[in-house]
Amino acid sequence: MRVLIVVCLLLPSLAIAKNSPTDSCDPNPKVEKAFIQNDLSNNHMDDVPRQKPIVAALLAQYPDDLLVNMQYQLLAKTGIRAERDTMIEKYRKLAEQNPNRIEYQYFYAKALVDTDTPKAMELMKSILASNPVYPWPHLGLADIYSWGRFADAPQAVQELNSFLH
Repeated sequence: MRVLIVVCLLLPSLAIAKNSPTDSCDPNPKVEKAFIQNDLSNNHMDDVPRQKPIVAALLAQYPDDLLVNMQYQLLAKTGIRAERDTMIEKYRKLAEQNPNRIEYQYFYAKALVDTDTPKAMELMKSILASNPVYPWPHLGLADIYSWGRFADAPQAVQELNSFLH
């Protein structure tokens, strides 16, 4: 999550230098303000109970917002298995009901990371194959390749470079 925030903060200046659009990374000013006011960048385990109702309210208000959805997923993944399964099912249904909404396809893929990571990787690669200009699957894949069972440092760097360029 912190990588996402840092990249989003840096990307506008990189885009100006490269003269490329940043719409998919520009945070909603209202969401950004809510994150700051509610200290939602604090991801300590003891802060999860305080954050959950705040993020749930933001998700109801901004259901398509990337930052809100990623924070919701982060919090759901820290809970009991039933919360994670409910979150995954929610995104599976959204992706299924909205096959042309690329953000829902990506949200579903991200929800699967750490539960069914191979399927998450397959979905992210599929998104990139059908829409190569959508940057977020590159960042998701970079994260997967940066640690654990799927660690592949050269591939992680390649995905991060693809995200940034």
